[in-house]
Amino acid sequence: MAILPVDNAHALLMLQNDAQQMRTFLDWIADRYQSYNQNLSTQAQQVAAGFSVTADQNTITAFIGDLNRLRLISSGQSTTAADMRYDLTAILGIL
Repeated sequence: MAILPVDNAHALLMLQNDAQQMRTFLDWIADRYQSYNQNLSTQAQQVAAGFSVTADQNTITAFIGDLNRLRLISSGQSTTAADMRYDLTAILGIL
């Protein structure tokens, strides 16, 4: 994909739209993690939901863990990434 130069007005609009999209995505991650962690984090909950195969349960647990890692990165609690929400608030605040 070629990078096309844009004028300042369009660059600012792109920045604002992308920051808002990223914030929406991080909100989705937080919501989905909370829901899955509350409803499918234990083997008993997974069996009750119809997931009785161990490999399936491991996959669900791994997915919940992935959402948790993304959630932690976006909350400033990770030691390997900056606080994405802080950065997004800052970007949206200057636009």
